[in-house]
Formats: sequence, structure tokens, C-alpha cells
Amino acid sequence: MRVLESYELSEGREPGETTLSDLPAVLAQRKDMCDRMSLSESQIPTALLERLLAAGKKEHPPVCAILGGILGQVG
Repeated sequence: MRVLESYELSEGREPGETTLSDLPAVLAQRKDMCDRMSLSESQIPTALLERLLAAGKKEHPPVCAILGGILGQVG
């Protein structure tokens, strides 16, 4: 998600304004970020980025459920 956020910020876009047509540029952003952090690009699967781009402005229920569970335990 940080890759997408970084791409959106660099392009001056609002969250969710990316589409699958942005995939090549997002993959370049992933490569750049992974190089700077000394990570393997395989840590951020292309399929995951494709799914996030395809979702657009839709919510990501699994993420919401996980974060809700974590926050529920903190209180």
C-alpha cells in the first residue's frame, strides 16, 4: 500500500484515482522503493498491486477486519 500511496503522491492524485493502466508506473515505483530499502521486489507481489489498482476507491474488507481486531485489543 505504501507503493501506491507514494505513486499517488508523486502524481498528485487522490487515493483511489489510480487504475490498472497505471500498473507499469506503479511497478517502477515499487522497484525504486525496494532498491532504496534494500528489499526484494518479490516482497510486494505484482498480483497484489494489480488487485489494489483494480479495486480503485472500494474498501478493502480484509484490511479493515484485521485493523479492527488489533485496535479492539488495544483498548
